[in-house]
Amino acid sequence: MNYKSMDEANKAVIDKITGSAPFLEDVVPAKEKIKELNDGKVLLHAGPPIEWNDMTGPMQGSCIGASIYEGWASNEEEAEKQLAGGEVKFIPCHHVNAVGPMGGITSANMPVFVVENRTDGNEAYCIMNEGIGKVLRFGANSQEVIDRLKWMQDILGPTIAKALALTEDGLNLNVIIAKAITMGDEFHQRNIAASLIFLKEISPYIVQLDMNESDRKDVIQFLADTDQFFLNIMMATAKAVMDGARTIQDGTVVTAMCRNGKDFGIRISGMGDEWFTAPVNTPQGLFFTGYSQDDANPDIGDSAITETFGVGGMAMIAAPGVTRFVGAGGFDDALATSNEMTEICVSQNSNFTIPTWDFQGACLGIDARKVVETGIEPVINTGIAHKKAGMGQVGAGTVRAPKECFEKALEAYAVKLGLI
Repeated sequence: MNYKSMDEANKAVIDKITGSAPFLEDVVPAKEKIKELNDGKVLLHAGPPIEWNDMTGPMQGSCIGASIYEGWASNEEEAEKQLAGGEVKFIPCHHVNAVGPMGGITSANMPVFVVENRTDGNEAYCIMNEGIGKVLRFGANSQEVIDRLKWMQDILGPTIAKALALTEDGLNLNVIIAKAITMGDEFHQRNIAASLIFLKEISPYIVQLDMNESDRKDVIQFLADTDQFFLNIMMATAKAVMDGARTIQDGTVVTAMCRNGKDFGIRISGMGDEWFTAPVNTPQGLFFTGYSQDDANPDIGDSAITETFGVGGMAMIAAPGVTRFVGAGGFDDALATSNEMTEICVSQNSNFTIPTWDFQGACLGIDARKVVETGIEPVINTGIAHKKAGMGQVGAGTVRAPKECFEKALEAYAVKLGLI
């Protein structure tokens, strides 16, 4: 190890995170930034590595929709035959500097946010938020879904890209996050404040663009209607920052958490790119009318990168209203959750202070050692997908990261250090 102690190594990782400078720079087709998407039929997915036969319904449904969107297939049956037959290559988003919500399915022509962490000069990418209802990320693949994706490719993405080009330096995301956390966002299940701040920042540039007025109206209306629009920007932000922190190859700070519906995977700073996995849990929470726990898909998505960054479920106290939405109680429960999460974290982030927590900084740096020592598993806020493809979101809740992942990571790190 390059540091005198584990605590010193962990502090170095934390300093990387707090010293990061993420900026939203652009929106481009994914294939322009992710070269692997130019090599035939390739799809990115959420979570650690997985193959078609092991995917749950929502992820398979998303793959089918992406295949139709890209023109590889003309209908569901043709797409499923290609996917099951091995014609499509699957790559985890995390392996190519990307993250994806729920199924995480990302294909070549889908527009992605480009976030640069200017402290370390690295970038991260995430597809854009489709809004609510029948959407690809939850496994829907109807013509309505494909048409929306095409509109995002042709109108929404290029409009935001052109607007960002008019800014002097892109959008400073630390500033937006710092504002929004004081306005009640925790950045996983609640992003309404950050989404409105984004709209406030980008609108003056959109109105300057030489474009069709009907398209301009549609873009503004979509951004105004989509309360979770900032979630995908937050995900790319957290990925860029945590990847910058991963350049320190020592310590026990968790640098990624993700799930693919089968496995929950984590990375820790001292073990670089290696995944440590365990079977995922199924979220518990509140369900929309007509649905129940029996309909819930096992945990899925890369959005737990937000909890790795110290927000989401880790910052429940910042958005106590979310506790009702995810079925976790009220203010006292939100307070108890965030207080509990401090017990497994290295520090708190003074960049993002929380008024409802007496202006304490958000939790920062999940320490795999503390998870194992205390038995406290990180809590994650999450949407709940129906286990059948195409049914979409059926509720919202919380889920815990399985302790087994952290035990495996510590054991491997101990072997690396020659301790066992």
